[in-house]
Amino acid sequence: EKSLYQNKIGHDAMMRAIDAITKIKLIAQENQVSEIHAFATSAVRSAGNKTDFLEFIKAKTNLNINVISGGEEAELIFYGVQKALSGINNSPYLIMDIGGGSTEFIIAQDDKIRWKHSFQLGVTRLLQYFNPADPITKDEVVKIETYLTEKLSPLTKEMQHYNITTLVGSSGSFDTIVSLIVNQLHSPIEWRPSTSYAIAIEDYILIHRLLVLSTIEE
Repeated sequence: EKSLYQNKIGHDAMMRAIDAITKIKLIAQENQVSEIHAFATSAVRSAGNKTDFLEFIKAKTNLNINVISGGEEAELIFYGVQKALSGINNSPYLIMDIGGGSTEFIIAQDDKIRWKHSFQLGVTRLLQYFNPADPITKDEVVKIETYLTEKLSPLTKEMQHYNITTLVGSSGSFDTIVSLIVNQLHSPIEWRPSTSYAIAIEDYILIHRLLVLSTIEE
């Protein structure tokens, strides 16, 4: 099976997509949803067998998938953050959405997008490119950080220009970080689900160190 980094969606990945879409359609039906709009992002955008994948999804689920650009994806992320967050300050802030194939960054201020970019730096793509040991080694961490620093240099320039001090994370990775912070560092009893959670940088650093030192099983 060719990997995502090798620019092809494998059969197992297609079947996982069918399984996920089927479950979501069932939830939609149970809630009497009248219309379903399906979108594909980075992994499908760059796949050499994109057409085969879309036809396979259509045949199995009767859904037409709309493949959107990185710019469109960033805009939708921005609108989602606007819906989820209220009262965010008027200073420029950075939105980060971590995906499998790409990671989107949006700089926003006063309810407007000031800058946006989709980087081909998704978790699955990076994992398959570097194929780190378990647990990851110090040398591998340095290698990955050096790679990301180079690739994200346009972002660094814009962050300095806008004097960014606030990061808004909008993907499942941040949900996981919040769960780890609440359960490892604080009392889960005090936690109440919400559309947002303020992460103290000190807490994030502790969780980062914990993850870097852990095996996959841990």
